[in-house]
Amino acid sequence: MRYRSPDEDSARWDGFPFREGDIVISTRSKSGTTWAQMICALLVFQEPELPAPLSKLSPWLDWLVLPRDEVYARLEAQRHRRFIKTHTPLDGIPLDPRATYLVVARHPLDMAVSLFHQGDNLNRARMTELLGTPAPTGPTPLPRPLHDSLTAWIDRDVAPADALDSLPGVMWHLTDAWHRASPTPQAALPPGLARTPDTALSPGLARTPDTTLSPDVARTPDTAVSPALPHTPALSPNRDCAPDADTAPTPEASPNPSHQANSASNADENHGVDGNSGDGAPRRSPTVILVHYADLMNDLEGEMRRLANRLGIEVHQERWPTLVEAAGFAQMRARADRLAPDPVGIMKDRTAFFRQGASGAGRELLTDEEFAHYEKRAAKLAPPELLAWLHR
Repeated sequence: MRYRSPDEDSARWDGFPFREGDIVISTRSKSGTTWAQMICALLVFQEPELPAPLSKLSPWLDWLVLPRDEVYARLEAQRHRRFIKTHTPLDGIPLDPRATYLVVARHPLDMAVSLFHQGDNLNRARMTELLGTPAPTGPTPLPRPLHDSLTAWIDRDVAPADALDSLPGVMWHLTDAWHRASPTPQAALPPGLARTPDTALSPGLARTPDTTLSPDVARTPDTAVSPALPHTPALSPNRDCAPDADTAPTPEASPNPSHQANSASNADENHGVDGNSGDGAPRRSPTVILVHYADLMNDLEGEMRRLANRLGIEVHQERWPTLVEAAGFAQMRARADRLAPDPVGIMKDRTAFFRQGASGAGRELLTDEEFAHYEKRAAKLAPPELLAWLHR
């Protein structure tokens, strides 16, 4: 699967020279990307003061604003264990057995609210300049109230790959990661909910073919503004620059045969299934780890210790208090100039990127009837065991 938009292209992963121990952080917008990057940085360097801005230590590989060769050279020059950012779902990037893939999930309603506020913090003129796209013409549409934008976001019916930060897009990304996870977080599930087979996707998430979208799934023009979030494009909170929801990456056939081959082999290589390589040697499956935003909020130290264990990183006991404090919201907000994902100046205020970091804001905006409607909509887009884990 190849995902492309005006400012990102998952084909930039083609031919990427993985190393043993690489960490790939794959998340949806405003779901904890920067938090996961910071935790990885603290575990790797084991010092609260990082040697460089976080966006340089952990570059966004798919982003077209920075030349591919420059990003590759920066990563090649790194002598520490690498941790790389992407907003591409796992079915759109190579899954290498030497790497660990970290997917952070957040309650979709909270993600949408955070995305709404992030839209107000973007310098649109700077984005247009960086992307070399024509400046928008005509009057600026009036923003919808937050409540109205949220209910429209819930109802928006769109192919997942056409708008990865829509509700269908979020569930697509997380469902795919859920089935690849090793292991799926079963401990969080209520009794009686068995895991859906790895090969199954929710009926509401029929997989789009690895070819160009069919003519009846026409893309909204790249200049369009999302009807669901009219003044808030699907620009990730954690994206340095990203498209409107209607211009989110679209899957199409990759001109690179190796990228197509990776997509075609996902079913037998990337779902935790061990097999044999072409020469008969045992084949390792990539490790996929799921992390919940709420768990980071409720037990940051416990989650950091769990990730250190899964990543095979040893941390001396006396270092933990300092590292956990540095990963806290207050400390990260205080160091926004070095931690916010803004290497080229698209944010009006880097501190505002770390707005609240709380959970529950989406639910508070909805009536009981509206929330019940959201739950019914979500149930059509993802398996029940994933939703039981996600909706916390």
